[in-house]
Amino acid sequence: MTDVQGSTRLWREAAQQMHAAMTRHDAIVAEVLARHEGWRPTDQGEGDSAFLAFAGARAAVAAALDLQLAFQAEPWPPDAPIRVRIAVGAGEVYPRDGNLYGDAVNRTARVRGLGAGGQTLLTSAVRELVGSDLPSGASLRDLGAHRMKDLIHPEQVWQLEHPALPSSFPPLASLDRQPHNLPLQSSSFVGRERDLAELIALLRDGARLVTLTGFGGIGKTRLSLQAAAELTGAMPDGVWFVDCSAAVDVGDVPLAVASALGVRDPGAGMAQAVLDHVRDSALLLVLDNLEQVTGAAAWIGELLSAAPRVQVLATSREPLRLRDEVDYRLEPLDAPTSGHAHDGPAAVAGYPAVRLFLDRARQAMRGFSMTEATAPAIAEICSRLDGLPLAIELAAARVKVLSPADMLVRLELGVPLPPSGERDRPERHQTLTAAIDWSVDLLAEDERRLLCRMAVLPGSADLGTIEAVCEVDDVVGLLAALVDKSLVRRTDEDGKARFSLLVTIRDAMLARLPGEDRTQIADRHLAHFLERSVVGAATSDSRDSGPWDAEKHTETHHFRAAIARARATGRAYDELLLVANLADLWLEQHLREGITALDRARAAAQRAGVDDVALLAFAASMQAFLLAWSADFVAGLPVADDGVRLAEQPGGEEVRAFAYQARSEVQGDLALRREDFLRAIRLAQADPSRPTRWGGARPESVELGVASSLASLDRFVDPQGARATAEALLARARSAHRPADIAGAQLLLGYLASDVGDFDKAHAVLTECLDELHASAFSPVQQLHARAQLALVKDRRDNGAAGLEPR
Repeated sequence: MTDVQGSTRLWREAAQQMHAAMTRHDAIVAEVLARHEGWRPTDQGEGDSAFLAFAGARAAVAAALDLQLAFQAEPWPPDAPIRVRIAVGAGEVYPRDGNLYGDAVNRTARVRGLGAGGQTLLTSAVRELVGSDLPSGASLRDLGAHRMKDLIHPEQVWQLEHPALPSSFPPLASLDRQPHNLPLQSSSFVGRERDLAELIALLRDGARLVTLTGFGGIGKTRLSLQAAAELTGAMPDGVWFVDCSAAVDVGDVPLAVASALGVRDPGAGMAQAVLDHVRDSALLLVLDNLEQVTGAAAWIGELLSAAPRVQVLATSREPLRLRDEVDYRLEPLDAPTSGHAHDGPAAVAGYPAVRLFLDRARQAMRGFSMTEATAPAIAEICSRLDGLPLAIELAAARVKVLSPADMLVRLELGVPLPPSGERDRPERHQTLTAAIDWSVDLLAEDERRLLCRMAVLPGSADLGTIEAVCEVDDVVGLLAALVDKSLVRRTDEDGKARFSLLVTIRDAMLARLPGEDRTQIADRHLAHFLERSVVGAATSDSRDSGPWDAEKHTETHHFRAAIARARATGRAYDELLLVANLADLWLEQHLREGITALDRARAAAQRAGVDDVALLAFAASMQAFLLAWSADFVAGLPVADDGVRLAEQPGGEEVRAFAYQARSEVQGDLALRREDFLRAIRLAQADPSRPTRWGGARPESVELGVASSLASLDRFVDPQGARATAEALLARARSAHRPADIAGAQLLLGYLASDVGDFDKAHAVLTECLDELHASAFSPVQQLHARAQLALVKDRRDNGAAGLEPR
């Protein structure tokens, strides 16, 4: 890694000369890189730096020497003397998206930061790999061990020397030369690079108070320490870490600060003594673990007012609520979703959560590596642990006794993670359970009650659901407090706030909730979503269906949980009604799931003797529809017959037309199919204003659907009539704002146009059809039909085909 020393000043003072100088600099780098068969990752370094990779240590050292010799020999402009510092490191790296990641990359950057312009530094790993096999004339000088800004063990640094290069440089800019009390860390800083950069930028831009907030174990302390280390050179009076975890009273915080700064009480009181000590200082105070003494915020405000050049970086579960405070909320590390767990080691290793797992696993067991076989389990572990750093570290520490696959099984069975075994880890972080308990025990009783009850909810929930299901007073105020304390996560979907718990917190809260309470909450959840499904189904397929169109997809996980609850408790009627009310959801997105759900619910209803004829008929007819969309016509016909039989009974009038429409979709005999079509239309037209509980069964819906099917049936026997019907259908569907019928009419018009070889028109109308289907997120099956036909039309049009054979 290379860096031009003082380039910011040079660009400011001699921009034109710097432009020419850096052009030549880049050319030299490219020449040397090619000569030594190196590679330059996509991420080419920050500012005027370069990041170069080589297959071996000797090639990297030789390239570094050639670069310095070339830079030394180059006649740079007097106003832009280029002096480059170089560091050479070695270690395991992970390629992703054209870049390289890993601890070796980070440590090489740290070593580069120690040097001066014209100086080349080697890590001890490179020294060991190269040995005495140095380029001609080169030698190494041992510069000793130095603490760097990554806060782990000191690095033994070596200087590469050559007779043609200068050898005298200022002392290395290591952490030991800066005033601070930052403790050494036992592990490297992994996975929070973006957060670190943003945090440093806030403080360098003059933020007086930044509070890192987040759940216990999310990595607040480690990030604050790393940010403080990065800022040591920018604070004339140093950076000072103050551990407030032992504080139990507001007055304990000034005492802890005084201890860190070496302040003695002159008699005026320690709080005042600290204010007097820092009044004229330019320093950074890191106040760690303020959650149990947030009352000390008032004194911190006094300190900031008294000392205008002091900055404070605090960590807490909740903000301090002081003027000019920046609340920097820390989220879990990015982890692979289940769908990406099998992407392979190279892809999976790019996720920060996985990188952290691998780093800590290697620390626990030398030689640990991720393979094709273990990558999916490691990815699932990181996902199952919510990307929570503490949880991942605790899991990785056990690779000596548990394989990733065994570890995943334990997690899926709810077996708690074992203690870390690290005696120097804070007691509250020895196990994940202890970390959660420590955070929850600091809550007020009503906050704890709401948190436990929310654990019964599957996934995220809106405010209305939480109010209806959890039954606690002042839900809004309590949610605000829990969000502030980082125990509840808030997200926004389609402009609406939703709230959720991390899986690890939810599991711990469920363990605290008595079984009786859990039963009552689950029953209220079922009742709430049953009611929402009834209201939604009543507006489905109408001009007022907009909210339900979004809700049925957003709340799918809740509807599934409600169906499962109804089935588990033997409430056959509730189960059947829920599944029937979700007809549009099954048709649009989940065909097979809907078929299975309807089949189970109908069987349970039959066993329980449910006597709602219209509901039974609608459920059977909707199952037949889903089977038709799945092209399973053989299985669909007896189900459709059952729907017609039920609809013909007294009480089945509201879905009778729909039942005949459904059976027409699975009829194999064209004559019988047309007969069912005509019967459905007659029934729909005979009572067009008949109310129904389900949108799909409305007379208008049946009439439009049957008209589309009839036109499709007449496509080859009366194409002109079919075209006229389709155009009329399109106009009616547009006036009624019915996306599914609009798309159906467009699809039919596309077929008709392609039948007669009008491929331009077919292409245009099918493109509109696909746009409509995508906009409404309607059935993937219908989207597949449209895409397939569009591909055929494009092929015929581009290749000059005369027409398409009827199929």
